[in-house]
This record gives sequence, C-alpha cells and structure tokens, in this order.
Amino acid sequence: MLKNYHSHTERCGHAWGTDDEFVLAAIDAGFQVLGFSEHTPWPFADGYQEIDTRQRMRVEELEEYIAAVQALKEKYRDRIQIKVGLECECFPQYFDWLKTIRPKLDYLILGVHCADHDEHLTHYYARYNTPEQIKEYLRCTLTGMESGLFAYLAHPDLCLADYPVYDDVCKETVQSICRKAKELGMPLEYNLYGIDKQKRGRQKGLGYPCNLFWEAAADHGCTAIIGVDAHRPEHFNRQRFLDTQAYLTSLGLNLIEEI
Repeated sequence: MLKNYHSHTERCGHAWGTDDEFVLAAIDAGFQVLGFSEHTPWPFADGYQEIDTRQRMRVEELEEYIAAVQALKEKYRDRIQIKVGLECECFPQYFDWLKTIRPKLDYLILGVHCADHDEHLTHYYARYNTPEQIKEYLRCTLTGMESGLFAYLAHPDLCLADYPVYDDVCKETVQSICRKAKELGMPLEYNLYGIDKQKRGRQKGLGYPCNLFWEAAADHGCTAIIGVDAHRPEHFNRQRFLDTQAYLTSLGLNLIEEI
C-alpha cells in the first residue's frame, strides 16, 4: 500500500497548490493514506511573526489548518484516508505548548531544519558544510528524538545536503542518529523531496537522501518509512515511491506504513 504522512500546504509559504489538489493528486497516484504535516507555527517569546518569510504558517492559522484538513477527511472519506499532523523543529522551550495542541492532531513528526536557539530560521541545516555545524545538527536531532513527542524523524540525513565529504565527524553523526533510532524504536524517513532537489541540482555535497546513511541504518537494524514531503501536487510520484520501497527492501530495512 502507498501511505504518506509528510505533506505541506500553501500556508507555509513555500508550497504550491490547493488542499484539494494535493488530495486529488494523491488519489490519482494510488495512495490510500494522505497525512498533512504542515510546518509548526510557534508562539515565539519575542513576538516574532513569520509573515512573508516562506518558512511556516503563523500561530493564528493553526486552527483553520486543522479544521480544513478535518473537512477534507469527511469530503474524501470514501476515496482516501486523510490525517492531520505537524512537522516540528526541536524547540524544547516550546514543547509544553506543543503538548497542549497535540490532542487536536493525529500525529507529530520531527523535522530538524535549524538549531534549537535559531527560532527565526536564519541558518538552514541543509546548507551546513563544517564539522561544527554537523555536530550541532546531531545535538538538536538527538534532543528531539529523546523527547518522546514524535512519531518519526523526517529527513534524518538533511544535514548532508551540502556537506562535502563523508569524514569521521559525518560518519559519527550518522552512526549516532541510527543508534538512537534503534534504541528508541523510532522510524527514520527516506525523504522523496530530497530526490527531487537532487535532480534539480539543489544539493552541493553528499546530498539527501544519502545512500551511505541508509546503508548505516540497515546495519543498525533501523526501521524506515517513506515520506513524499509533498510541496506540490505533482510530487505524488507513484513510481518514485515504488522504486524507493524496492531500494530500502534490498538493503534489508524494515519498512513500516502505519504511525
């Protein structure tokens, strides 16, 4: 079966297409489950509002987002199962707030794009290329994983996008994430949007998804899940999903469909 829990909407400012267009594209591609996981808005202590920053929806949009996806559940209930979730940064300072909205959602996923102190997303981990930056990514990612709030870790190899070489620091980062995922029984997401970015020449280093990461994940006996990370309706590519299933299975990874 084809199930995807990682999709965005125009509310984040860097996705394109109506909610219904995403649903219909998923149906046409043969998906049985579609999860929306918009980038989480955060009630920043300094009052920062992400207006025209193309990062995340604003806090005041959250209730409308949840209501809209709930309406889609009913509208398409005979054609596809729809779920509502959020993709979250590792911001421990706001985890108590996140727990208050968790009952309104079907799930949360962890997607680390910036440091836990970088609330305005001024530095993007996919553009990091120094050992110090990779170590920072590892620290924030492990903190988020250990929180127990999240169903799985999205694009765990994001920090490799522009990282130039698989050196000792890079290898230790990969090994540490895989060890922690195995210890916690936390699935790791093979991210299909990364493949799209690779094809468009958007990554300058090892790239993500990175085969070296997934070989290590298999060696550690990790569990994997496939995420479309849809930012456009056309990202629901059935053949890409099936090819990825075959690749991960060939590595011996345990693939899951339910979260």
